[in-house]
Amino acid sequence: MATAQELESAGWSWATMDDEAHITGPGLVLRSLRARRPDDSQSAGALAPMTWTNASRDIAERLLTYVPHDWPGDRPLPLPSTATIAGETGHSQSRVATVIRGMAERGWLRKEGGQRGVGSRWTLVDPTALLDEWAQRQQPPREVLAHGLIGDVDEFVAKRLRATLPAGEWALAGTSAAERLAPVLTANPVLEVVVPAQGIAGIDSTLSKLGLRQVERGHRVRFAAATPVTMATAQLVADVPVTSTVRTYADLVNRPGRGAEAAAELRRARLAF
Repeated sequence: MATAQELESAGWSWATMDDEAHITGPGLVLRSLRARRPDDSQSAGALAPMTWTNASRDIAERLLTYVPHDWPGDRPLPLPSTATIAGETGHSQSRVATVIRGMAERGWLRKEGGQRGVGSRWTLVDPTALLDEWAQRQQPPREVLAHGLIGDVDEFVAKRLRATLPAGEWALAGTSAAERLAPVLTANPVLEVVVPAQGIAGIDSTLSKLGLRQVERGHRVRFAAATPVTMATAQLVADVPVTSTVRTYADLVNRPGRGAEAAAELRRARLAF
């Protein structure tokens, strides 16, 4: 059986049972092709999974920390300019714009006031869905486990940590942060602390000053490397720096054991979404 291409090359017209046709005549070429059905994977409205990179995780974390505790949730939350977000996250403005467009395609953000120019701005419309997705897309940080005589944890934090590490260079994290934000776990033998990446690189000196030693197990303190965004968005609770509520929530969600329980209580008590 001749193919459509062969028939057309020979100057013949053709038609099929599927309503496709190619008809020629003097001064006339009529061609009708049935529209192809898209594959299920590329059907209308289908989106490829969000690509989570260090940049997109940083940007999502910063956007979520903009949401105030008393946000009513019934109206969009205006966001700063992409230039401001770029400055606060350390990523280029073009990268921020690309990530934000991807979030908008998924319904988490929306542009208001026109596509560009005066009055145009991005708004956060679904922080709940963004938080759920972002919290599940974390990468395990570099950690150092340490042991030593700590005694009373609050006294260790107030006197030894504060005296050893500069302000802005450390914060309580994970379950230790949750204890101060929304306590639910009755026993937490491990103190969790985040420091900048360079702080982890030079941890030996810090451990020596704190009277701790690095161990493989049986630790009392866990130091973890944190991104600049996590460090910059830390908050003071009773004069003690702790990671932001959304960062603490993400850490708890990914913690085995009763981490999910602590995360649920933190979200109920301290997040509006």
